[in-house]
Amino acid sequence: MFLNDMSTIFRYSNIFVNRSSSDLKITSAEHYILMYLFQKEGVSQDEIADHFAVDKGSISKTIHKLYLKKYVDKYEDISNRRKNLICLSKIGRKTFAKSREVLDEWHKSVMKDVSEEEFKIFKEVLQKMTVNVRNAIETN
Repeated sequence: MFLNDMSTIFRYSNIFVNRSSSDLKITSAEHYILMYLFQKEGVSQDEIADHFAVDKGSISKTIHKLYLKKYVDKYEDISNRRKNLICLSKIGRKTFAKSREVLDEWHKSVMKDVSEEEFKIFKEVLQKMTVNVRNAIETN
């Protein structure tokens, strides 16, 4: 079944990232947050939670771990003093650059024997499915 395959890919991806990033002392969950922050600077924990469709408490714990490791910085949102904005620190940027190499290696392994056209179609279908899933959850 399709969902079983997606789940297997996700689990093995996490295993690969955790094993390959062990010297960096980051987990796959921390890596994904670092990747998101690399793409979007100065976002709230709520925005991160919404992006990953994960509860705010889990994101808060992961952000706190990254903060203790000095991989992220927190600063007060000027427009809303009750909200903290999160961004990568200099150490976080360096760590992400190293962990990015791990993802590139994984990507090459996963994409073996998959053409660019096949991958393009897969991404388009997956994006449509993601929209459908979010809509289904929001309407129920």
